Amino acid sequence: MSIKYADFLKRLKEERKRSNLSQAELSNKLKIEQSHYSKVERGVARLTFYEVQRLYEVDMDVEYIFTGNRCDKKNLELFDDMRYSELLLAINILYSWIEYKCKETKLNFYADIFHKTEYMKFIRFSYSGDKTAFFFLRKCLNKTQVQMAELLGVDVKKLRALENGGILPDSEIIWKLYADYYILPAVIVQSEKGLALEICSLLHLLGQEEIKGFLSEMYDIQDLLNQFWG
Repeated sequence: MSIKYADFLKRLKEERKRSNLSQAELSNKLKIEQSHYSKVERGVARLTFYEVQRLYEVDMDVEYIFTGNRCDKKNLELFDDMRYSELLLAINILYSWIEYKCKETKLNFYADIFHKTEYMKFIRFSYSGDKTAFFFLRKCLNKTQVQMAELLGVDVKKLRALENGGILPDSEIIWKLYADYYILPAVIVQSEKGLALEICSLLHLLGQEEIKGFLSEMYDIQDLLNQFWG
C-alpha cells in the first residue's frame, strides 16, 4: 500500500467522523458488512466501484477524501436539475474555457488549473459500451498495454478487462487515476453530485467575468440539448 493511498484512507476516516457516522452506520449506507468496511479503513480491503458511487450519496466530501481538496458548494443549486450527460458536457465546456484562457493569457494561474484538467477532455466513455476511460487515457498517453499496466500497478490481463468494461475499478485504482492524471473520481463512477461539486469548485477558482462567460455559454448549449432531447 502506497503512502499516498494511506492518505486517502486517513481522510476517509476523518470524513466519517466529521459526519458523525460510526463504522456500522457508514457501512449500512454503503450496503456492506461492518467487518468489510473496517478492513477498508485499515487498507486490507478496497471499496468497490459501486460502493464509491454510494459514498457520493452520503453527507461526506468525497472529492476531499480522494483528492485532499475541499469542494466549494457555492452555486451548487444552479446544477440541481442537470443530468449526468449535461454535467459532463458542462465540465468539458469549463475545461475548454480554462484551456483558452491559459493559451491566451499565458498566466501561471490558468496554467496550473489547466494542468489539472488536461486529460479530462479526452475521457469519452460509457461502462455500458466496449471502451472505458482506461482505454482512452492509454491512447491519450500513447502507451502500450504493458506500459499502461505498469503505470497503474496492475497486470496486463486486468488492464484489458478495465479497458473493455469486463471489470470495474476499485477505490485504489480510482484514486490513482486522480493522483497521477487528475481524472476525477466523480467522472469514473458517473456521479452527478460529484460532477456538480467539481464545477462549483472550479468556478470558485475563476474570476467573476470568467464565471459569467462560462455560465452563459453553458446554458446556451443546455437549451440546444433540451430541444434535441425534448
